[in-house]
Amino acid sequence: MPNSFNASLVLHDIKNSATQWTHADDDIGYLRFHGPEPRYRGSYSNEFLKQGTQSIVNWIEEGKTVYAYFNNTMGAAFSNLATLNDYVKGLRV
Repeated sequence: MPNSFNASLVLHDIKNSATQWTHADDDIGYLRFHGPEPRYRGSYSNEFLKQGTQSIVNWIEEGKTVYAYFNNTMGAAFSNLATLNDYVKGLRV
């Protein structure tokens, strides 16, 4: 549902968070990956990245714009993003 501010809730992976990875209410899905280890470190496993792929594909097919931001800058942010992109493209073929 569009809103007058063109804003969206940030869905993130911080443990014990109230956000749900499988639910994007607005026209924008904004995912923030903070890192699997404390202090924005580490590399996500391929299995973890695969888990969210179907939700991303579903949102795109619903006409939503999806942004994914990897904040694990002391880890493998770029390679994790590239892997997630490959998974999403693979499901959209």
